[in-house]
Amino acid sequence: MIDLATDRDGDLDFTVGLFENELELAQSIRLELSTNLKEWFLDTTYGIDRNLFSDTFRPEEVNDAIADVISRENRVELDGYVTSTFDAGSRRITANFTVNVIATGEPLELEVNL
Repeated sequence: MIDLATDRDGDLDFTVGLFENELELAQSIRLELSTNLKEWFLDTTYGIDRNLFSDTFRPEEVNDAIADVISRENRVELDGYVTSTFDAGSRRITANFTVNVIATGEPLELEVNL
């Protein structure tokens, strides 16, 4: 697919313009992980349940939720496990995982800040 590039904050990045392949695929996964479940009214199954990120960081539950989002992207397969860490100072979760791109068979390593 061809898509418009966005920066890390989700704003359109016109300096990059249109792009496709692995960059678009990585952006697609990152955007869904950045969206709260049921936030987009046209597809209430899109996104991740942000309630998991509230009180206590439970890595197993967060990793399972991230893997569930990845499984909805039909162009990739999760290779191995999702690992995540919580930075209390910035209140951010960083998730690391590798997916295999089905069309090419190539691995794609991603780091996503939530």
